Amino acid sequence: MKKTYILKKAMAAIASAALALSAFSFSAMPALKAKTQQELLEEQLEENKARQEELESKISSARNDISRQKEYQESIDEQIAATEEYIRTLTQLIADYDLQIEELDGSILEKEADIEATQAQIDEEELEIAHNISIYEKQLRAMYISGNDSVASVILGANSFFDMLMKLEMVKRVADANNDFIDHLVD
Repeated sequence: MKKTYILKKAMAAIASAALALSAFSFSAMPALKAKTQQELLEEQLEENKARQEELESKISSARNDISRQKEYQESIDEQIAATEEYIRTLTQLIADYDLQIEELDGSILEKEADIEATQAQIDEEELEIAHNISIYEKQLRAMYISGNDSVASVILGANSFFDMLMKLEMVKRVADANNDFIDHLVD
């Protein structure tokens, strides 16, 4: 019972306090609420200004970052363009070198063919020279063995005028052939 009594008393106190507060709230509270609301609005305004300044700072920083990023991007683009130009130049240079190599390969093949032809001609000339030397040696030996080494002995050794003319013609031809052979050897 004592509990119920305390509980009733507490409820009565709460109810009277609520009534008193509600009676006074109509007259004193609106002025208090208006001032607090104004202060809240001013505080909110200050917070909004601070937030706006912070955002403007971030925007400015972002603009600077964007500007730096644009500069960085432009630098990268310029570097890419320079590298592409360098690659194009190298490619052209390589193509030029390849063309020169092809031309030189063709020239080398021509020179090798010329060398082979010249070597074949040299071999042929050496054979001809060896053959002509052999013939000349035989002629000199025959002239030495026969002892007819002068034109006078040929003329005096003739049996007839016709024989003399034939021997002179033969000596002339042999002399001309020997002169041609010697000239050919010298050249």
